[in-house]
Amino acid sequence: MSNIGLRITLAKACALLLGHLLMLCDIADYFEL
Repeated sequence: MSNIGLRITLAKACALLLGHLLMLCDIADYFEL
């Protein structure tokens, strides 16, 4: 296994998690209004 491939996989996973968190925050803000 190469470190570059592992880093790309981790980066994609982090991006997905951040996207889900941002989406949840937007939904929470929407329901707060």
